[in-house]
Amino acid sequence: MYWANEPIRAEVLKQKGITAKYSSPEGRDIPPVFKAPDAHWTNAVFVVPNPYHVRAFEKYSGRQLKFLNLPPYANIHIYTMTGDLVYTIEHTTGTGDASWDRQDTFSTMEIVSGVYIYVVEQLDGPSGSATGEIAMGKFVVVK
Repeated sequence: MYWANEPIRAEVLKQKGITAKYSSPEGRDIPPVFKAPDAHWTNAVFVVPNPYHVRAFEKYSGRQLKFLNLPPYANIHIYTMTGDLVYTIEHTTGTGDASWDRQDTFSTMEIVSGVYIYVVEQLDGPSGSATGEIAMGKFVVVK
């Protein structure tokens, strides 16, 4: 599988000391962490790019915030630092990553600069119930 934001991910993984073992069709190395859901996902979930610069889409293609090393099925809840729910992503693809493409709220307003908290809640299937396993983290948005 080839990943569009491979250079950004490769740099993040390089900083974390993870080495690549797979290659894309073009011969570039792809870290195994992006191949499939991680069995030990609760300590491995992270967001790229972090910090997320809203104006970066002018330089790079697409406005995507990626959540990586997810379980196959999950709900990703995004909150402000004050605990207000901003958005929920339903991750039902069975892969180890999900995107927040538009970065808007339920009321379709754009998110503002600041620190956001995410809670990844594992599900027992595509439309299943929560298993009780969660991972939490934070990311920064800069406008």
